[in-house]
Amino acid sequence: LRIWIDLLCINRRDAREEAEKRSHMAKAYRSARMVVGWLGPKDDTSDLAIDIIRQWNACMPATFGEPGDREVHPDDYAPVMQWMGPVAHLSDIPPGITDPRDVPSYKAISGFLDRPYFRNAWILEDMAMARFPAFLLGDDIISWMEVLRLNRVNEDIKDNGAAMFPDELRHLLEYMPLGSVHAFLQEFEMRQRQHGITPAMLLAGTGSMKSSIKSSAASTAGDT
Repeated sequence: LRIWIDLLCINRRDAREEAEKRSHMAKAYRSARMVVGWLGPKDDTSDLAIDIIRQWNACMPATFGEPGDREVHPDDYAPVMQWMGPVAHLSDIPPGITDPRDVPSYKAISGFLDRPYFRNAWILEDMAMARFPAFLLGDDIISWMEVLRLNRVNEDIKDNGAAMFPDELRHLLEYMPLGSVHAFLQEFEMRQRQHGITPAMLLAGTGSMKSSIKSSAASTAGDT
């Protein structure tokens, strides 16, 4: 498993140096099979956050959020969101909890999206150049597309409500910073125009890439 770790220190007051180093970085990021951003240490909500993201993503239609999809499949969007049935229980408010901010699912997703990594525009602009950007939390890898899809669902529910989502949690839903979302979507749209890539293709590709990386890592560990 060949790994390149980004430890470059760039003097942003030197325009020539910045342009040269960023050109090298862009080549590295775009050439890599996968770019993984470390989100920091796990906490006691991380496993639940990852479980929610994965289960929601598995139930969401592959075309969710694509241009024109709402008009073709209106029941996939708020307020109906018919696909949410199998995962609605993940947002249930447990008995005895009166403050929605104490609901485990809210605390988990809020803590995940509030990590400092998602607020560092410089890092995310570089990450967005990769073919398969992903994020590492503990031993789990989450793709950028999975995070963006969660973000899109949160926006839709907060704006329109959803029959199978607790209304008490609706106003608390959080998103990734707009700058972070823009960086990823801008790069994705460029790749769409150049190569005809769709979100469904990226989801499938990222899934196989994550399996490949885990297998490579396991093989490497076994050889040492």
